[in-house]
Amino acid sequence: LGLLPVSCCSPGLRGNSGPCEKASRSPGVSVGEAMAIWCRRQRQGVRFVLNKEGRHFPPVDSDGFGAVFPISNVSREDGGNYSCSYHSRSEPFAVSDPSDPMELVVRGEGYPKPNISGIPRRGVSVGEAMAIWCRRQRQGVRFVLNKEGRHFPPVDSDGFGAVFPISNVSREDGGNYSCSYHSRSEPFAVSDPSDPMELVNSWSHPTHHPPRKAVTPPPCSSQLFLCSSLCLSLSSSSPAWLLHEAGWGTLWE
Repeated sequence: LGLLPVSCCSPGLRGNSGPCEKASRSPGVSVGEAMAIWCRRQRQGVRFVLNKEGRHFPPVDSDGFGAVFPISNVSREDGGNYSCSYHSRSEPFAVSDPSDPMELVVRGEGYPKPNISGIPRRGVSVGEAMAIWCRRQRQGVRFVLNKEGRHFPPVDSDGFGAVFPISNVSREDGGNYSCSYHSRSEPFAVSDPSDPMELVNSWSHPTHHPPRKAVTPPPCSSQLFLCSSLCLSLSSSSPAWLLHEAGWGTLWE
């Protein structure tokens, strides 16, 4: 049984400081896994209560270090924000302030992993513009880009995917990226992450390629994303097209 600790201390009510909480966001657990939420406060003779958005779990007496609330078979419904509080066993109405919330993200079941690509696909130089494209042909979803523990602001899908532009590539942008998505109505039920994509950048100045002969893209209803010198058009009736400097070129079939 894995432990998902809960720990960061908040001021308390009537002299009771709030229980501790360690992480504001869980790394994500898969449907069907076993896990536990750990509420802790080094105080003897207290009783802990776990809360999830108005739902109260049965209280658990402390062993002197805290209390464990197991979830033996995680479901999508278990995703959400949790907090815990405690009170003396002899004074059940004098309750601590709640801990800071912990967000539990549930992955898998019904959400196939997305694909991820860099635009352009070649390595990029420091100072260049580029974008990362996360895609899954599914309506009404929200994509999240992750880089080794860093979460980028989510982007709503247009039906094909979502584009995350990087207008001025720096050395710090290099690394492994992955993306996932969730329904806008179920933000805590998240897909498995995509396979990782490694972004390699160099210290050289941006290479200036000779202009290519322009090819007119097919007429269609498009949504444009402007990323400095890079312009992306995602269409409901054609492949994605890249306009870079003077030419159009097909990126993906």
